[in-house]
Amino acid sequence: MTVLTLQVVVQYFEPTQTSCMVIPWLREVGFSVIYGALVLKVYRYVHVLLTVLELPGGQGSSAP
Repeated sequence: MTVLTLQVVVQYFEPTQTSCMVIPWLREVGFSVIYGALVLKVYRYVHVLLTVLELPGGQGSSAP
């Protein structure tokens, strides 16, 4: 269960001051985790692509 879905679980119960303060935190932390995972995945793909292009005989090399 992701952090974003925990917001739904908290909203199921009777609203209290604590639950009203927790809901925005769950939303923001969940967004940060998901966005961070996407950025990390793009970084990994870029790193692999640059590594492949630097190999001898790769498309990025000037060897005949």
